[in-house]
Amino acid sequence: MDAHVCSNPSVHSTEKNLTPQKRVRQLAVRGAILLLAILSVMGTGLGQTALAPSALSFGNQAIAQASSPQAVTLKNSQRVPLVISSISIRGGNAAADFVAGGDCPTSPATLGAGEICRITVTFTPSAPGERTASLAIKEDAPASPGPVSLMGFGMTQLDFAAVSGKMAEGIFSFANPTPPAASASQASAPSPEIPSNKAGRGRPVSIGPGSGLAPLVQSGTPLSLFTATPAALAFPSLTVGTLSNQQTVTVSNRDRSAHSLSPAVATGDFAIAFSNCGSSLGAGQSCSVSLTFKPMQVGVRSGTLTLPVSGASSSIVVPLSGIGNVNGLASIVVSPSNSNLSIGGTQQFTATGWFAGRGSADLTASVLWFSSAPSVVTVSNAGLATALTFGSATITATLAVASPLSGGVGAPIVPSIVAPVTGSTSVNITPGFISTANLETARTGDTATLLDNGMVLFVGGSNGTGVLGSAELFNPATGTFSYTGSLKTARTDHTATLLGNGMVLISGGFTSLSPFTPTTSAELYNPSTGTFTATGSLNASRVYHTAT
Repeated sequence: MDAHVCSNPSVHSTEKNLTPQKRVRQLAVRGAILLLAILSVMGTGLGQTALAPSALSFGNQAIAQASSPQAVTLKNSQRVPLVISSISIRGGNAAADFVAGGDCPTSPATLGAGEICRITVTFTPSAPGERTASLAIKEDAPASPGPVSLMGFGMTQLDFAAVSGKMAEGIFSFANPTPPAASASQASAPSPEIPSNKAGRGRPVSIGPGSGLAPLVQSGTPLSLFTATPAALAFPSLTVGTLSNQQTVTVSNRDRSAHSLSPAVATGDFAIAFSNCGSSLGAGQSCSVSLTFKPMQVGVRSGTLTLPVSGASSSIVVPLSGIGNVNGLASIVVSPSNSNLSIGGTQQFTATGWFAGRGSADLTASVLWFSSAPSVVTVSNAGLATALTFGSATITATLAVASPLSGGVGAPIVPSIVAPVTGSTSVNITPGFISTANLETARTGDTATLLDNGMVLFVGGSNGTGVLGSAELFNPATGTFSYTGSLKTARTDHTATLLGNGMVLISGGFTSLSPFTPTTSAELYNPSTGTFTATGSLNASRVYHTAT
């Protein structure tokens, strides 16, 4: 009997009778089934990771205030770990306004087979209006999920507070209650629930761009922003001390209600020449502020125009800029000329620049100041000279700058180097008295004794009505007086003698002026302890005497 016997002759007979074309098709089907089985065992194939939801909407959010986090769930449906290379936010018009967090591991860590992790996103708008971006995940699955769309709407604190208040009350007004037509991919999705608006009330809803609803209407008034046009103002380069032509900033109230305004304020080298912005700006109205620029120093000058608006979280602030130059500078005159100072005295010098055919300007704050003898007299960057010792010096003001010929916001500055222009004057330091601090107590009939430590001891005396028992020390290093120990006996018109051991002998004098009462008492002052102690008495009372 033949060893190759088919147990099912009918099947064998059927396969044997197949045409070549049918046999090829049958083999292809069997191969596809085998491939699918292998892929299933290996855990690969389509849809190995899932990311949901596909979009996050943060609604209205106050500018610079972070929203509550929202989460996206990532599931690894593979039978092998998932390697996540990066999680990033990009695209749209405000990627920086969204921040990703959560617990999804990134390489070299992995997300285990069948595990789930969450990616959180917070929204902090940096500007008003619609803010968009996308959350993108890069991982090693053959079929990665698409990016998650992110959207929010930035609002000023004023607008956000008003919207939040009305939403909390449940008061709504829809300018366009008809949702936009659904796309083909959205045709099967259920229609969004429209809240009831019975008697003007209902539950809070999120209203914003893409919702199909016009902006929220509060008592018929849309909430909008104040604007300033232009947003920044740049003046052309001008010679220091000259006045520019006026430039104008227009302020617009796009709200349907009036707002109170405070007076506009300009800072720096800028001044308000005209303003028709009163104490209030009506709904939909505009006002204007005209400014001038008068550079007081060389170089780029900056300032601001500020206009406070009632109810707003911050004022309208317009940056101002301009450039001061010294084009055409012919000479510098330093005044006053030929000054005489005593030691410790000061003198403020002024540098006046004279321009060819264009008059003069104060350049005191722009020039570089120098003293020819800094050990005799110093001069500050502002032109203030201080006498240190006897002698003389020359004070010089020099201006050698790269004068900007063009500039302003966003414009390049093209320098024109000029030769140094200088001006100078002389100053002499002569003998004389300089002021110092006052005694702690006014006194007459007292004594002043130079101590070995360089300090001066002032003792007793009279204040005009009585005799003083106080004493004080003058410190030459600080130019100040301070109290020391008190006399054992108050006295005036006495003597004070510095002894060889450094102590001071105080003797005689009047102890009373009414009646005049001379004394024989004497005492010693010890500089090391700052105290007085009684010593032997004179044999006879005496005043206006000498003690050598």
